[in-house]
Amino acid sequence: MSAAEGSTPKRVSIIGGGAAGVATAFALSDTPELRERYEVTLYTLGWRLGGKCASGRNPDFGQRVEEHGLHIWFGFYDNAFAMMQRVYDELDRPQGAPLRGWRDAFKPANEVLLCERWKGEWVRHRFETPENPLTPGEPIELSLWHALHAAVGLLHGLWRRAAAELDAEVLSGAPHRAGRDALALLARIERRAIGALEHAGVGAEHELLEIAHRLTAAQAGKEEGLEHLPLLCRLLAHFRDWLWRDVVEPRSDDPRLRLTFMSVDFVAATITGMIEDELLHDGFAQINDEELRGWLARHGISQLTLDQAPFLRGYYDLAFAYENGDTTRPNLAAGKALQDFIRIAFTYKGAMLWKMQVGMGDAVFAPLYELLRARGVQVCFFERADRVRLSGNLRAVEAIELTRQARVRDGAYDWDPGAGAPPWPLVEVHGLACWSSAPDWSALEDGEALRAAGANFEDPGCAPAADSFELRCGEHFDVAVIAVSAASLEPLCGELRQHERFREMLEHTHTVATQAFQLWLNRPLEELGWTHGEAILSSYVEPLDTYSTMNQLLACEDWPESEQVCNVAYFCGPLRSLDGETLAAAQARVRESALRFMRTDAGYLWPAAADGAFDWTALADPRGRSGEQRFDAQYWRANVIGSERYVTTHAGTVAYRLAPHESGCENLLLAGDWTRNGIDGGSVEAAVTSGLLAARAICGSPAQVPGTSGWLAGDAYTPREQLR
Repeated sequence: MSAAEGSTPKRVSIIGGGAAGVATAFALSDTPELRERYEVTLYTLGWRLGGKCASGRNPDFGQRVEEHGLHIWFGFYDNAFAMMQRVYDELDRPQGAPLRGWRDAFKPANEVLLCERWKGEWVRHRFETPENPLTPGEPIELSLWHALHAAVGLLHGLWRRAAAELDAEVLSGAPHRAGRDALALLARIERRAIGALEHAGVGAEHELLEIAHRLTAAQAGKEEGLEHLPLLCRLLAHFRDWLWRDVVEPRSDDPRLRLTFMSVDFVAATITGMIEDELLHDGFAQINDEELRGWLARHGISQLTLDQAPFLRGYYDLAFAYENGDTTRPNLAAGKALQDFIRIAFTYKGAMLWKMQVGMGDAVFAPLYELLRARGVQVCFFERADRVRLSGNLRAVEAIELTRQARVRDGAYDWDPGAGAPPWPLVEVHGLACWSSAPDWSALEDGEALRAAGANFEDPGCAPAADSFELRCGEHFDVAVIAVSAASLEPLCGELRQHERFREMLEHTHTVATQAFQLWLNRPLEELGWTHGEAILSSYVEPLDTYSTMNQLLACEDWPESEQVCNVAYFCGPLRSLDGETLAAAQARVRESALRFMRTDAGYLWPAAADGAFDWTALADPRGRSGEQRFDAQYWRANVIGSERYVTTHAGTVAYRLAPHESGCENLLLAGDWTRNGIDGGSVEAAVTSGLLAARAICGSPAQVPGTSGWLAGDAYTPREQLR
């Protein structure tokens, strides 16, 4: 699709202002040459970018950050981190400016608490993930051999710590030696497979990564040593069975020993399954039709681990991996679940988890917006896409029908890069450009009437329509990119159902509604009885299973001293969908769910604030209300509309995903975490990766998109060249 020098630029229309859409625009405008070759316009409903990752500032409550939920980045997010590093470098904010660089926006979060329900009581298991000297955004090559070695090495370290508290008599048995033999055997196999390269020491995960990036998948896939793998399975099983029978079962109330056994059990079943199902040869895609828990059970994992392991339930909680939001119906495709688990545990850089120091809208989408506008990308707000219309032969998009949700005074709700500091759509808080939690009503025709009517421009079903128009191929665009969320595809792309593969993708794409609430408290953590600082807690009571302190946000909010706000708490989880329920009813249901949590479950987290009943005076409330009414000064939301729902990766669905270039139309690309992108699961990394792949299919750049090929991605991604 590249334009000849001096010819008219190709026009690209991107529908959708979430992570996938902005990543596509970022890649298409990444060099001066690309900016000459492509004229990029991005259309989004509402007044801000971000989609389900959007956040806003509420001026009525101390310019507080209001999010769709809890957003934390993993250290393996190579494409997302690399994009943000480029954004901050190119913006080159002046010395002393807030969020001058990406390391000001993202900080490591190393402490995780996972909860286990044991004999009617909650038990917390604390994990402190080690940092390594690598930088997020710098991809590494991880061989399958090193992943196996690291998994057993981590097990060995966990067992060594637990064994230090056991009697010598318990440890004298042959099965304990078998565990050591299993680790040694794997090391020998590894040395034979990759030649003279020395393996990293047990527990030195960062050394493993530094070594692994020098390896290629071909080196790791040599046949030498494979005859020993059945022996490795037998050794691990022998060790696991002895560990349960002679060590853990008689001491099953010891949480550390119980966790050690469940970890050994999980790793033994995983390695056994990988070997027995020949995933080492044939790849992980072959088990994507199986649900993860069923696959683990088929390879010998105990019912105890399936029922109790907090890391396993935490993984489902992380991905909201429950059918229709029903936490009694977990569902994860086994192959993708294992691949992404390995990415999380063994390919992270710097830290396993990273917290943003401001809202995601401020840390990610405001700087992206400023950069895209400076590059000449046009951003059209309040533009709702309604229908993609195909040509008569179904091979191309003929037009895209849109609705203009509101008329803007003076022409455009947009920032002119030549006008200095950005006015709307961004607002300034402590010198930082941010999105507001609501549009600038004064910039809209009949804005006050729209506000009084409760216009919600991010709900396609509720926002008023000012007028309709269409984008026509050959007149307004040459190439279109559909970058909306998965749950928004059906009404927009109905005509594409005439393509069999697109129809099958729609029928096998699943999303889940989520719920979240945020609290601002007037008491520090220690006065509430919380002793784990900034730790992230998960696998707690369903459905609000995840909690994180977010006190770092206070520095960027603007609370008056009289409010004494000193503590911020985020909670989130899946929301079971109810047929025919309105958004207002769903919001009311989330409010009641949050209140029920505060009445019955918050005391486990904050025992000093819940002696028999939660002390509602701990909640900040500018109106000074009493009792549960103080909760009305907090923030909660039901994410049920299409653009806010989370995409899931259920068993039996992965094979139906389409890559960004596989829409079936010669002038249409797809972008979103619902596409085939290597990760194939809901995350900002999957969305950004998909956007980069869509851009590459258009212009050939970026030439390489990390994480989209190799054994951790499944089938290798090879873009078709017909769109060039």
